[in-house]
Amino acid sequence: MGDPRQNQNQIPQPAKFSFKADEWIKWVKRFDRFRIATGWDKKERETQVNTFIYSMGEEAEDVFVSFELSTDEAKQ
Repeated sequence: MGDPRQNQNQIPQPAKFSFKADEWIKWVKRFDRFRIATGWDKKERETQVNTFIYSMGEEAEDVFVSFELSTDEAKQ
């Protein structure tokens, strides 16, 4: 069993993104706070993009794929 203090430092991801226009800004602000609080802002750009899309949920994956970005573009 791991160190019990480790669980105290875990910060949950923001709630699933709802795709409602009036909630977008609030969700992005929460995600930015999550990103900074967890140190994700220091990770490589590709990791940050993947964390962002994953955090938004399955529907975001469909939207992201519809952009038809190149591999390099998808990392930015």
